[in-house]
Amino acid sequence: MGFYPKPQKPDKGEDGTPKTVRSYAGYADVNGPDAAKSHLFYWFFESQTCDPHLEPAEQKQLIDETPLLIWLNGGPGASSSAGLFLENGPLRIADDAAGTISVSPDSWNQEAHVLYWDQPVGTGYSYCETPKTYVQDEDVLSAMFREGLQAFYATYPEYKRCPLYVCGESYAGKYVPAIALEIAEHRTTPISRTSLRTERKPRTSRRWSRPPTSAMRWWTRYWPTGATSTSMTYAAGTTCPRER
Repeated sequence: MGFYPKPQKPDKGEDGTPKTVRSYAGYADVNGPDAAKSHLFYWFFESQTCDPHLEPAEQKQLIDETPLLIWLNGGPGASSSAGLFLENGPLRIADDAAGTISVSPDSWNQEAHVLYWDQPVGTGYSYCETPKTYVQDEDVLSAMFREGLQAFYATYPEYKRCPLYVCGESYAGKYVPAIALEIAEHRTTPISRTSLRTERKPRTSRRWSRPPTSAMRWWTRYWPTGATSTSMTYAAGTTCPRER
């Protein structure tokens, strides 16, 4: 995919065209909670160190040696699209009324492959086929996530051998250790034989602060983009008033 609209000073390749990056988005089909069927949404951005105009097989060593970072926002129930568009992703949503999209100069995918997940089910675009069915504990959450990651590797096997890092912030300080432990405890599965190495460590940052203040920060960010309605934003402001 290309980065559009163009930034004021676009990063250009040798041929003078705007820099592009290989990107995939979709759903991983997983089992759970209980007997339900669920679908976890992901959005992947390949490292800018790789050439999107070459097939993965033509740059296998470079892809293999580049870390794959999984990014999880917290909440619980916070979409990792918040991290993508507001924190460490390659794209930014502006605060203007149009919600203008621009290129971030600080994206983590300048050096690493980055994979954003909406999880658990009910978060962001992820959903369960059985209405009002949600994850109740971290054991189920981490098992469903591992299954989703296996589905990702099955679809994109060229990233199986990348050093894997599970990263997150806020309530992901609980998600990340549970998911890392789940992966480590299933080392006999294809995902761990190819993808789990001893140097891989979970990374967390920025613990949860004051919930009403944090909640209103996101509501006022999303409203200009049309992602939430005026009435919903007003209701959030009434429930979670700003600090004085």
